[in-house]
Parts: sequence; structure tokens; C-alpha cells
Amino acid sequence: MGSVLVLYNYELDDSCYRVRLALSLLGLEWRAVAVDVFPGKEHLSPPFLAMNPSGRLPILRDGDLVLYGPEAILAHLA
Repeated sequence: MGSVLVLYNYELDDSCYRVRLALSLLGLEWRAVAVDVFPGKEHLSPPFLAMNPSGRLPILRDGDLVLYGPEAILAHLA
């Protein structure tokens, strides 16, 4: 984890909240990218489906590594 982590995030999603909480507690440098889930359904657009074919958030980019799903992201951060 050498670069700034990028979290594709929807503020009202509990899975995104868990990842935001872990990032903050671990004191990591990260930035959030707001995703228009409702009503925009941006998470179902081709660029997001390329990162996560299931069309769900959160998605974390760590350099060239892209992880999706809170369990995979939290395991990576740990």
C-alpha cells in the first residue's frame, strides 16, 4: 500500500461505512470518490462494472490493485 488509496463510496451504504471506518482507524491516507447510487445508478455503468462485475460497492483501488466487497477490502487493509 504505497500510493493513496481510492475508495469508491456511497455515503449511506453500511459496507462503505465499515471500510471508511477501518481506513480512518488505521490512519491510512485515502480519498473517497462519491458514487451516485440513487437515483443515478452510476455503480451499474460500464466503468464501474469493469472494476466490479457484480455492480456493488465498496470498491477500493490500491495502485493497480482493485478490490471489491467489504470483506476482501478489510482483509487487504489488515
